[in-house]
Amino acid sequence: MFAFSSRFDQVARQLTTILSWQVSDTFLMKELITVIFEQGVGEMNFRYSGARLCQHLAKHITQSYNGPTFRNLLLQRCQEEFNVREVYLHSEPSRVTGFALFLAELFTQLVTSSSQPFDTLRKPLCQLLRTLLLQPTESNLKCVAQVLKFTGSLLDAGNRAEMDQVICILKDVAMTAPLTSNNRALLLAVVELRAANWGRGPPSPSQSPVGTPTHSNVPLGTVFYGPGGIIQRVEEDPDDSASDTDDIVNCGWSPAVEELEGDVAEAFEEFLRLQQ
Repeated sequence: MFAFSSRFDQVARQLTTILSWQVSDTFLMKELITVIFEQGVGEMNFRYSGARLCQHLAKHITQSYNGPTFRNLLLQRCQEEFNVREVYLHSEPSRVTGFALFLAELFTQLVTSSSQPFDTLRKPLCQLLRTLLLQPTESNLKCVAQVLKFTGSLLDAGNRAEMDQVICILKDVAMTAPLTSNNRALLLAVVELRAANWGRGPPSPSQSPVGTPTHSNVPLGTVFYGPGGIIQRVEEDPDDSASDTDDIVNCGWSPAVEELEGDVAEAFEEFLRLQQ
């Protein structure tokens, strides 16, 4: 793990140096963001490192032109995808779940200059979860559960009322929609997890779901914790993902990688090799 982190930092610094020297307008920056974004949406194994790379570039790239920052261009691309989420929900639902999972990673990785969570993504992420719950397919519900498990504490900390709406819809789907017993248990396990303060303390009487059966043993994936018990990310367990991964993830590198050229392409290809 230490070797990977060291190599990640090296490649990230290389990309930062190249971009800082070569960026004279927004074109190259947008090309790189497109590549990172498409990889993050389409490739499960890339999302965590891709979000880390976005935070590194947003923090360290210095522009020599009077244009938008890397962070602003990244948020613009996320906004564009968010605006067409309902279209993709019907035509290409796996893209919406991939976007939700990558947006969740960005939400946990992007921070302000004072190391505070980047709240701009909080409301769109909650809205995206509500969109997925309106079409409660197995892959959509699994995505919602996974996102809430590793971002729930951060979402609650910023705007509990917004999260109350998400959990209310989730409970309604769990209790009234024609779901399999496993999917219903999956959602109720998330409700219980929130009632237990996302695993960081005893359940609060005001939060406990009344009359809800216990489903704490339902697997939601492997949780990786950071300092202070904060959940950093969740990775699907092999037993859970074997039959469902193909529904959520479009494996394979994005064709957008071919749009990059020269030193930027070489540095990014090296970054991709780290994920293999």
